[in-house]
Amino acid sequence: MRNLSQTAQAILLMIAAIFMFSTMDALAKLLAGRIGTMPTLWARYLGQTLVVFILVLPRLRTVLRTRYPKLQLARSVYLMCATIFFFFGISNIGLAEAAAIMSTNPLFITLGAAVFLGERFGIRRAMAIAAARMAVEDAGLSEEQLAGRRTAVIFGTTMGEANLLGQ
Repeated sequence: MRNLSQTAQAILLMIAAIFMFSTMDALAKLLAGRIGTMPTLWARYLGQTLVVFILVLPRLRTVLRTRYPKLQLARSVYLMCATIFFFFGISNIGLAEAAAIMSTNPLFITLGAAVFLGERFGIRRAMAIAAARMAVEDAGLSEEQLAGRRTAVIFGTTMGEANLLGQ
């Protein structure tokens, strides 16, 4: 992996992360149906705590020092709440529906980055997000409706890619 560019490494790591999240979601749905959602959450966080503790133990003093303990605690609480909500959600709907709902993430991440981090949010990003949203909503549309949406998706995605390449 060291022979790859940083961009290629990042892409491979993101693909691996998506695979891991998808596997975790499927296992959570399976376990929640068999043992309940709360025990599934408990197992997820106990397992994560043990793995992180083992990985961090050699550098524990360094890792525990932080200038932003409140921010890190808030992030942990938000992650735990998101996991709880998601696990309860997938115990009541299918993974495909959950994945479709989760496809709204880019919208919220981009808006959050603009509001909280001051990142630029131009027309190209807005069009790329709108196109991605239309792609998800294609289910149940007629061929004529799909043709117009596909054109918008291609245009928006191209504009988003052009935006990324221009940075």
